[in-house]
Amino acid sequence: MTKFVKRYPIWSFFVLSVLIAIITNLFRLLDPTFGPALFQEMASKNMKLDIVTGMSMIPKYPMALTFLIFPLAPTLAAFVVIAITQGRGGLKRWAARLKPWMGVGWRQGLSVWALVYLGLFAAIGILLIAMVMAKPDAIVATFAVHGDATPAILFSLFIGMFLSVGPLLEEMGWRGFALPLLLERFDPLKASICVGLLWAAWHLPREIVPLATGGADAWIKFFSKQIIFFPGCIASSIIATFLFFKLGGSVWSGILAHAFHNEISVNFLHAWRPDIKLGPVLFDWLWVMEICIAAIILILCGRNLGAPLKVSPASP
Repeated sequence: MTKFVKRYPIWSFFVLSVLIAIITNLFRLLDPTFGPALFQEMASKNMKLDIVTGMSMIPKYPMALTFLIFPLAPTLAAFVVIAITQGRGGLKRWAARLKPWMGVGWRQGLSVWALVYLGLFAAIGILLIAMVMAKPDAIVATFAVHGDATPAILFSLFIGMFLSVGPLLEEMGWRGFALPLLLERFDPLKASICVGLLWAAWHLPREIVPLATGGADAWIKFFSKQIIFFPGCIASSIIATFLFFKLGGSVWSGILAHAFHNEISVNFLHAWRPDIKLGPVLFDWLWVMEICIAAIILILCGRNLGAPLKVSPASP
């Protein structure tokens, strides 16, 4: 087994991540009703979906622990593979990626962070205007979660970028381990596509409960969802890789790109979603926007996605 892991670290990482995800979601089948009850209570109390809320709900809903173990799967898998293949030194180098930026000056590091937050607040501003025009009553629910004024919403989302469950728990696996390793073999675009595909495929086990408990159209909904989800994950992966180079290999590149999507889609657009429906397929506006951003990065930077010349990021 050790020889296999050392020879195929990426596949070992991915298989272990998926196994943890499958086991976690199979546990949810023991009580498939807890999820709706949990989210209904959170909605009634105007609670944000983040790691603090998730942990606070575990005493009342013990199965809510699966909502934390599932996103932790890639990081757990990366820890195991690095421990086997590189030992304590590899784990130290891996943990070093938690710095807000690496090998770049503080001006560049802060500029990248500022750029991400500027994009977040610009998107929120556009969506607030669209919400007022399309569904004014959604404003009440949105403000109830984040605060009673626009500055409160912005502050809430600012803090939320540090508390988003998926990004915090997943990214040491995806951008902390898989991306640097793939960059040793492929150019940045290919590496980003590979990570995006693995990332999207890893999410499939979370559909176990909806498919097992859904109606006759559960499979139609499942396949139509993947039509935009897989390209969206690839686009988000391209954006994260661009930030990865600008932050010198810091895992916060993935956390920021991932949290940008999750905070808007989960905690801001919970009362209204500007989606485009073509037949049975629902095109999430946010995914479409991120695909456009990825396309712009490709046009401006080409296949290297902003990678510094003659620099090959070391594996963790």
